Formats: sequence, structure tokens, C-alpha cells
Amino acid sequence: MAETASIPAEAAPSRFALSIVIPVYKGASSIGELVGALEELQIPGGHEIVLVNDGSPDGSLAVCRRSGRTGPGTGDPRRSVAQLRRA
Repeated sequence: MAETASIPAEAAPSRFALSIVIPVYKGASSIGELVGALEELQIPGGHEIVLVNDGSPDGSLAVCRRSGRTGPGTGDPRRSVAQLRRA
């Protein structure tokens, strides 16, 4: 069974026109560049980036956390990170 780490409750009802959800596995070397490129998009109504790390063994979660928001009041409100855990 899979479960996710907590995503800030305020992120649940989207206040953005577009939500970009990115599954991440062994993406430590490329996720920063991808997030940077997505941040440059000009979307009417704005957009959010949700990174979902799938137990990647290469440090992807740490990179995602540096690139995203991991808790209320921290980072960029357009970004969030979830960690998928397999039981």
C-alpha cells in the first residue's frame, strides 16, 4: 500500500489555473533544471508544481525539498513536495 507524506492543507484546494504534478524517480541530476524551466512559464491564473518522489535511491527527495516547499510558511507557495512510501 502506498501513502504520501503530508502535503500542506492549504495546497489542497488549488488556487492556481494549472497544477503540474511530476513523478520523480532517480531524478536528482535533472529535477532542479526542470523546476527552473517550469517556473518560467507564463500561465494565466498561475501554476503550481507538485513533485512526488517515489522512493528514489539517488537523493532525489533532498533535491525536491530544496526545489519545493515542504511545510507551511516555507519556500515558494507555488511548489510542494510529497514522498511516496511503499509498505
